[in-house]
Amino acid sequence: MGGADLTPAGRATLRLTLAGGLGALGLFVWASPSRFPNVHVLAGLAALYLLGWGALLGFARRRRGELARGFVVTTAASLLGIGLLETLVLLHLADFRLLFGTPAAQPWSHPGNLVDPTLLHLHRPHDDFVWDGVRYRYDQNGFRNRPDPQAAEIVVLGDSFVEGWGVTASELVTSRLAADLGRPVVNLGQSWYGPQQELEVLRRYALPLHPRVCVWAFFEGNDLQDVERYEKALPVWPELSRRNHSFALRSFTRNALYALRRLGRTAGGQDATGTLAYPFGVLRQGDGREVRMYFEYPAHRLSPQEIADLGVVRRVLGEAGERCRRQGARLLVVFVPSKDRIYLDRVRFAAGAEPRGWQGRWKSNDLPDRLAAIVRQASPGAGFLDLTPVFRQRAAQGEVLYFLQDSHWSPLGHAAAAAAIAARLRSGP
Repeated sequence: MGGADLTPAGRATLRLTLAGGLGALGLFVWASPSRFPNVHVLAGLAALYLLGWGALLGFARRRRGELARGFVVTTAASLLGIGLLETLVLLHLADFRLLFGTPAAQPWSHPGNLVDPTLLHLHRPHDDFVWDGVRYRYDQNGFRNRPDPQAAEIVVLGDSFVEGWGVTASELVTSRLAADLGRPVVNLGQSWYGPQQELEVLRRYALPLHPRVCVWAFFEGNDLQDVERYEKALPVWPELSRRNHSFALRSFTRNALYALRRLGRTAGGQDATGTLAYPFGVLRQGDGREVRMYFEYPAHRLSPQEIADLGVVRRVLGEAGERCRRQGARLLVVFVPSKDRIYLDRVRFAAGAEPRGWQGRWKSNDLPDRLAAIVRQASPGAGFLDLTPVFRQRAAQGEVLYFLQDSHWSPLGHAAAAAAIAARLRSGP
């Protein structure tokens, strides 16, 4: 590794390059991908860059001086470019979460959402975007309706199941319900919402539409966890809101590194969200084909915390029922079962697969009965509909009511839910 063609400055450049590369390599080895993922990736890139240039400078037999100057110019230009991009972020002219499609750790940190002191987050008015081939269009209040609703006979509240993640506007449960009943239906679903936020949606957006019926969808997979998350987030909301707009979350470097990590996970056989890391079983469809079905939410006995959170649900539904009664509207609470409750005993798992241990716990989970009792006691006159029997009946016929790699309803699931809700509304409270 001679240095005859290097000037003193070039030799110093070579030594600094190798030293920096070895230091970055040491940091790469030390930084845990689980504890310091961005540091791990950044150190790996720096080590690859510096050691690559170092090897090129060290082993080149000709034009070493030109190579040294090229290294300096390339490095300076790269740092200047990154600096300019970060300056745009500093001046609030760019948010690289949008460019790189960075998944939000929490909904209030999603750059496409508005922040709200009570709801915490909400889609922007008239938001319009395409994700995974599906177009999502929102009304003036940030809900999935077009055109802007001015009145409605039926409103449907809930989380991402009602908002309809993964399905087109015509396939939504609210669109199907409107077609089944021949009456206008407004979609007031919002991803990541829990009972407290849905109560605010009822006050702020649903009742001003003067509906005759308010349908409230309760998803067993995470609505009780949403209760606790909301209770923890609300007292520190000013800090969460400030962090949502922080330089660190919006920066080019952070989001570019995260994009590289997601690319690595995809190349390693997982999808970007980690869905394919969930336990799966083999399901035989109605046409006889066998497919993999993934389970995100494990069946389990209700924890003491979840039982305590049902007390909040009782309070929320009690107020919701009273507000509906005062306005002359009917309240119908709909229990939305998670995929495991419908399909766990219809799939074949490999020996030792984790979901086998879910089955005994699942059979002892009485959340539908608990929720029905809460509705009877807290909201006299309100109706309750458990979708579990209808969904299990359709599953027995070979229908796939949830996306195979996702926890949400497929178009068939939206249609099944709409048909069950329509039948219940026709029969009375």
